[in-house]
Amino acid sequence: MDLVALTGDLIQNRRHIPLLRPFLAELPKHICPPDGIVGVWGNHDRYVPDREVAGLPIRWLNNEWMPLR
Repeated sequence: MDLVALTGDLIQNRRHIPLLRPFLAELPKHICPPDGIVGVWGNHDRYVPDREVAGLPIRWLNNEWMPLR
């Protein structure tokens, strides 16, 4: 596995926000792909404030792209 892609709609509604950060914080402890973990937001994720994911080792793409090796 070279890359992990989080493809959006990580939550269903606002009450799931408190569960998101602990889940995402655990992910890199179990999966360490050489090209990292990349995520994009889905329409359900519009409720997630940036502070919930700040500092996590996940690269969030927002209307952008990244080259793959």
